[in-house]
Amino acid sequence: MKPRISVVIATYNRAELLAPAIDSVFAQTFHDLEIVVVDDGSTDGTRALLERLSGRVTPIFLPHTGNPASCLNTGIHASRGALVAFLDSDDLWLPEKLDRQLALLDADPRYGFSYCNGRFLYPDGHQSAPALRPSQIVAGSVLETMLRNMCIHPSTLLVRREWIEGLGGLDEARPVGYDLSFLLRLARATDAVCVPEPVVLFRQHAGQLSRAWGLDGHREAITSIEALFAGPLPWRLRLAARRALAHHHAHLAKNLIEVGDITQGRRHALSAFRRCPLHRPAWRWVVRGVIG
Repeated sequence: MKPRISVVIATYNRAELLAPAIDSVFAQTFHDLEIVVVDDGSTDGTRALLERLSGRVTPIFLPHTGNPASCLNTGIHASRGALVAFLDSDDLWLPEKLDRQLALLDADPRYGFSYCNGRFLYPDGHQSAPALRPSQIVAGSVLETMLRNMCIHPSTLLVRREWIEGLGGLDEARPVGYDLSFLLRLARATDAVCVPEPVVLFRQHAGQLSRAWGLDGHREAITSIEALFAGPLPWRLRLAARRALAHHHAHLAKNLIEVGDITQGRRHALSAFRRCPLHRPAWRWVVRGVIG
């Protein structure tokens, strides 16, 4: 029989972090699931770990691609569940995570996916306050909320398979920002429901991909948000998208001008101003860009 939920994990050289991540799935109070782990050509102990877990985990070993979207699509295609949950290989789930989300989706079929609250887990063991503010806990369309603040983390997702397949999976041409691109397309296509209590821990460490992406993350965010304008968009969402674009352009302007790249910094500052003339950081960096 097919499992109800497929948990898909992509990993690369994170054996020490991957082991407790998988353990947190084993510890779920919901048990009708499978775990598919896609190893992107790791050179540490990842293969040995997954081979020890043979029978409890479905491992897929790939030559190194450096493309997380491709790895996740491979895991999705190999999985069988009607619902797909994603877990970053450095994050942890609390035991009731899947049960809480599944109850919400089972209660109302109009929701195409569920997300949940979480906390940041720091190397010294202490945890942050809940990551989501009350305004970010939504039942319905979450797109405007996401444009105001990209508040949904992939490790919190539980998605009906038909919506993933309808969107064509993750964009493999976007090795940076693939998750934001997918989330914006998903949020535009279907409604969401949120578990308000924190049931995920986002581990903070030096090897995080989000830290490695740096300014490229802002560039990819701009590309993902601009794609929303390709189709009809209600005025409230269009305004929220413009504000989000101004934020990312202003952030690029700030960093580029501070390192002396005045030409590119000025270009992003003017783009921020054009997108949202009332965005105060845009004014600040337009002025800085003009005076050099």
